Amino acid sequence: MASTLHAFFERYSRAFAAYDVDAVIKLVHNPCLVASGADVIALTTEAQLRERFERQFARHRQAQVGEATFEVVSSRRLAPRITRADVQWTFQTSAGEALPSFGLSYTLVDPESGWAIATVFPLEL
Repeated sequence: MASTLHAFFERYSRAFAAYDVDAVIKLVHNPCLVASGADVIALTTEAQLRERFERQFARHRQAQVGEATFEVVSSRRLAPRITRADVQWTFQTSAGEALPSFGLSYTLVDPESGWAIATVFPLEL
């Protein structure tokens, strides 16, 4: 399972680095729950997912994110078609300057069709 998760996050990371909204959306389950700050947001339509990622990409461009690396810190199969993965993300600007790193916890569903993110929330690592 670890290699499958790594391959999934490789695809996710590449799609983010390319600012490819369509590719990212294909890796996210609909609906998807996102915890951010004090809010939990249910993204229930493709239009909501698209808007969310377009805003995220705008923030990445503003921060001049050039490269993202990740480490799957831990993972646990919760059910045959559900896995939780805790991931540490590290970003650098296109000039190679380090940006703050952070952890996110993902619930991934349906490995038979290809993993898709069903929930994401901040994680203290």
